[in-house]
Amino acid sequence: MTRPKDAAGCCAIVLAAGRATRFGGNKLLAPFHGAPLLSHPLRVLDQARHEGLITRTIAVIRPQPLAVAELVRTMGAEPAFQSDPRGSQGSSLRVGLAAALGCSSAMVVLGDQPLLRIEAIQAVLGTAALHPDALIRARYTEAATTPGHPVVIPSAWWHLSEMEGGFREVGGAGLQELEALIPGNNPDVDTPDDLRALGNSPD
Repeated sequence: MTRPKDAAGCCAIVLAAGRATRFGGNKLLAPFHGAPLLSHPLRVLDQARHEGLITRTIAVIRPQPLAVAELVRTMGAEPAFQSDPRGSQGSSLRVGLAAALGCSSAMVVLGDQPLLRIEAIQAVLGTAALHPDALIRARYTEAATTPGHPVVIPSAWWHLSEMEGGFREVGGAGLQELEALIPGNNPDVDTPDDLRALGNSPD
């Protein structure tokens, strides 16, 4: 793997402030293989931090329930609170980027993807080291038509999060988007059935 040139400057931002209406409850605390769903990506990011791949993990969450913030801190991450009642991904990203000021790049991770692997983090950061001015997005071989996460965004382009369309229109803004191809898949958990499909019961 090509090691990031400025690994100490890369912050991870975990987007975990959605309303989870399709799940029917707080999915972040739903048990997955004996631990809360959110703890799985946080554990991998804690490993990445200890390996020097990233310097900080910021988890964007809702103020309630308090148990989520407690979990975030226990897993070595910093909570950043999303007060927008809509909980859109764009507004959560802006909260995370504001908390990450001073970092050279942000690696965006979704809190409802418990199958995140350290190899995916290594792949996107390795590609980012070769192309430090580009947005780097994971692309999984078992979901080749679906844009994936993590996504690495250089700090010089964070202002796009304030624009209509944001990072969905990176080409028109002049930001190059490249992909890191990763074996397997890293699916979202949106419903209890999604959780069961990963071989786990949310009950």
